[in-house]
Amino acid sequence: LKLTLPTPVLHTRELGVMAGAEAQGSTGLAELEVQTLKPGTGRTYPVVGNTVECYYVARLLKDGTDGPAYDRKGGGKPLKPVVGDGQALRGWHEGLTRMSVGEKARLLIPARLGYGADAVGDKIPPNSDLCYEVELLTINGKSRNDLEKWAKELESWAAEKLKKYP
Repeated sequence: LKLTLPTPVLHTRELGVMAGAEAQGSTGLAELEVQTLKPGTGRTYPVVGNTVECYYVARLLKDGTDGPAYDRKGGGKPLKPVVGDGQALRGWHEGLTRMSVGEKARLLIPARLGYGADAVGDKIPPNSDLCYEVELLTINGKSRNDLEKWAKELESWAAEKLKKYP
């Protein structure tokens, strides 16, 4: 018995993103890209309203290469955002929903899903594509190890139940 959860699709209204956040003239990326660096469970994905724990490094993406880091959270206490709460970039939220627990990935975020035409201080110019390297540690406090253990227990339980039927 295999349990598989599909990757959810988020819509702008679910994320509470205002239409004005769409930027014109991104520097290159057309769509959000998720590049897996280390696979996760491949079965358990966060959805809007889930609290996740993650580490990340944020960089500008210029001409397809990573620039210097402008923000990071790693090593110690992880960041604990709520998916889809509108407190982070739209591309960040959408990227998280495409990652399974335990996964480490690069989220390549086009400007229109990032800060758009707005500059952020002197670190992020207008219409900047971004790269977030993210490690998704938990979903609602459950780690990869927790979820894999419970999946095995459920599969064993189901196998025992099925033995009763020819």
